[in-house]
Amino acid sequence: MSFYSQNNFDLNTALEEQILLALRSDSGVVNDSLVASMQYAASVTNLGQWLLARSQEVEALRSQVIILRRRLNDADKKLRRLEKSNKKLEELVSALQVHEENTYEEHKDSPTDAQILRH
Repeated sequence: MSFYSQNNFDLNTALEEQILLALRSDSGVVNDSLVASMQYAASVTNLGQWLLARSQEVEALRSQVIILRRRLNDADKKLRRLEKSNKKLEELVSALQVHEENTYEEHKDSPTDAQILRH
């Protein structure tokens, strides 16, 4: 089919559709228009409901994020307190080890109670 005949066919088809639409009764056109309007309204309503549901889901997730951030901040504070406490305890353990080593060095040559009692 040539370009001219293709375009001619398209024009004929379009003319036929226009003639068919013109021959339809006004009530048929109104009914079809009403049906299409109702379908579009239903589609818009469905889309609106979907968007509302997504918005509610986003709000719920935002609330969860806020709660989890608070928990994370609380856990970070507790971790810092525990790290400070652990550092203090490590210093105490170190000081006790030094004290024990010094005490041992001071008394390693002195006689024990058992040795004193034997003599």
